[in-house]
Amino acid sequence: MAPAQRVVERSQNHGPLTRKITPGRFVGALLVGGGMALLATACGSSLGWNTPCSTWVSMDNADQQSTIVAINQQAGLAPPNSSDFAEFQRLADDYCSDPFSNMPTIEGMMNSHPS
Repeated sequence: MAPAQRVVERSQNHGPLTRKITPGRFVGALLVGGGMALLATACGSSLGWNTPCSTWVSMDNADQQSTIVAINQQAGLAPPNSSDFAEFQRLADDYCSDPFSNMPTIEGMMNSHPS
């Protein structure tokens, strides 16, 4: 009895994988990827007062300002001006760098008292 021969099929398409992606799928993939990136960058600002200090200190200036705007919106306050931004950023930075802060989020600075 002769051993069975194994047949390996070869792909007829020798080009890169991107040729197989239709334009509609490519645009869809870009939109999904862009949406995920936007969602990931917006998460810090949507937390408002619940933003962890570890997240606050790693944010850039624009993300911190978005968080401050979200806090004002949650409280029903008017949009902050540049001096409001600077003051809030200073207070939050001081609070988050304090090793004795009593809460892990920036909300804790509302309950802290100067020593």
